[in-house]
Amino acid sequence: SHHLDFAELREIAAQLQLPEDDLFRVAAVLGDMPLFEELVAEYTTGVHSMHRLQIIIEAHDYEIFYLAALNNCLGVMELLLQVVDPDYVEAMLEARHYGAFRVAALCGYRDVINRLLSFPAILAYAETHAEYEHYVHAFIAMQLRSLTDGDDAQTPALRFLLATWNQ
Repeated sequence: SHHLDFAELREIAAQLQLPEDDLFRVAAVLGDMPLFEELVAEYTTGVHSMHRLQIIIEAHDYEIFYLAALNNCLGVMELLLQVVDPDYVEAMLEARHYGAFRVAALCGYRDVINRLLSFPAILAYAETHAEYEHYVHAFIAMQLRSLTDGDDAQTPALRFLLATWNQ
């Protein structure tokens, strides 16, 4: 299998006259972190503007974020969460009626699901929909277990909570 490098992707895009947004979509669908990182770097290091990157991320109701979730590309999603304007993170998460979370749940992508559930807006959405109950319970149990990892974390109250939660 041939790994597509950044120069090859740029050359193909030029031949096909693809708009810049489509390059991001291709990299997100492929889940190719080096390609995606190079594309993002063009905007975060001054070749293009951060404002233009924000427009690309927001395009088609945050389609790039949705495509990354659809293709189980947590790395691409994490990078988008880092570079999107902080005022727009919640909009990206809620786009397409929580589409990134819904598609990840439909496909059973546990890492993507758990990362998305770490955002209060997604957790609140999932808690109100019975079809996501098992993901919510597993996520909360995982969070509770992580609290018990420290030496001083085994308080009686926490042990009680864990025991009653896992029933």
